[in-house]
Amino acid sequence: AGAPALLAEDALMIAPEPRDGCSATLVNESFETSPSNFDGLNAIVTTIENGYYTASQRPSGYVGPRVHLSVDCITPNVHYLLQFKFRYRHTTSNTTEFVPPYVKMIQYHVGGGNDWRSIPTVYPRGQMSNAKIGEWYEMHLVVEFDDIMADSSQTSDLTLYIAPMSDVDTIDIDDFVLELPSSTESDAFEPSSCDSLLSNGGADSAGGIAHTHPFYPTGGLLNIVSSDESNPNPTSTTGTTSFFRSSLRSSTWSSALSHEIPIGCLRLASVYDFSAYVRVHSTAERRVSFSLQVHDNTNGQNEDLVI
Repeated sequence: AGAPALLAEDALMIAPEPRDGCSATLVNESFETSPSNFDGLNAIVTTIENGYYTASQRPSGYVGPRVHLSVDCITPNVHYLLQFKFRYRHTTSNTTEFVPPYVKMIQYHVGGGNDWRSIPTVYPRGQMSNAKIGEWYEMHLVVEFDDIMADSSQTSDLTLYIAPMSDVDTIDIDDFVLELPSSTESDAFEPSSCDSLLSNGGADSAGGIAHTHPFYPTGGLLNIVSSDESNPNPTSTTGTTSFFRSSLRSSTWSSALSHEIPIGCLRLASVYDFSAYVRVHSTAERRVSFSLQVHDNTNGQNEDLVI
């Protein structure tokens, strides 16, 4: 492999810090009791059932359970890790699956008025297969908030809501977490050298929660699974292992997982070693491919490299 190179000081990725007097975690809710910052958007009926949050009697496919964020505690223009579990329930028709939900936002302005929009995500969502009724799924996203969203002199309230975008009867959510990545639990935000181009390759954690970041899918869902019985690592004989699992991919060309590579770390005429354990859930043999994709900026120069 090419010799490690030290990054320039202004190129170092630093774990973002919470604002003074605030926690790095904006939301961490397992719904053991009724939370004060969650409600049902547009008169949706919400209840706590067996440790999860249930939203039913939805008047529109565009609305769902909602959480209010503390505007004064949002750090603008940095990565936040968002993850939650969801499940659909449906009895009013024979439909057995629906499109996975979208995360939407309502920004209420000081002085009146509001904007309804999709939450600004760092990585694209991509195409997905439908989620089956009665099964739990887990969604991981990396999001950012701009300066106005984090300014209480301009934004009076900022809410996120889970929108099924369908006529499914009921959506349940659980283990809803929105937080800044932790510098103590991951090297994803503090690479002092370029000796390793991939972070979190062991699917361990990119923060206080087991999050897939900085890996992401271009289609479907990407989760982290920990299991003794499903250990995919042939060199590991004991202990629990963590690994990425891709599901709900609807396109052959959608990558199961992707990772941006810092171009500033690459050296000309150098050889880099790459390895990964892969398991495919299929009744037939499948070939797994790895590729590099270069994204150019408006000047025709290489802006980022994705594996």
